[in-house]
Amino acid sequence: MQEVEVDTLAKAANVSRTTMFKMFKRQSIDTDQLLAISNLLKVDLFSLYLDKDSIKYDIKHVIEENKRLKEEIARKEKIIEEQKALIELQSSRIEILKDRK
Repeated sequence: MQEVEVDTLAKAANVSRTTMFKMFKRQSIDTDQLLAISNLLKVDLFSLYLDKDSIKYDIKHVIEENKRLKEEIARKEKIIEEQKALIELQSSRIEILKDRK
């Protein structure tokens, strides 16, 4: 494991030395800062935050929900077209009735 000075980390994260020490105590970190530190250390620090099984589940869930919503949209679009046809038919009937008067 490589050792890196706090000043070097702070410079990479674009923060002061004091802020860097405060960041060590935080529960979260700005993604830009994490990326800068990852690049400096040549280590994917993001992977430490990721639960890959959870992400796979989330992606699968989103894909399934997307498919369901597309199907629902298609059904609703069909209903709209049917309603438009009914409106057109009723409009024609109204015109015929008006002409009879």
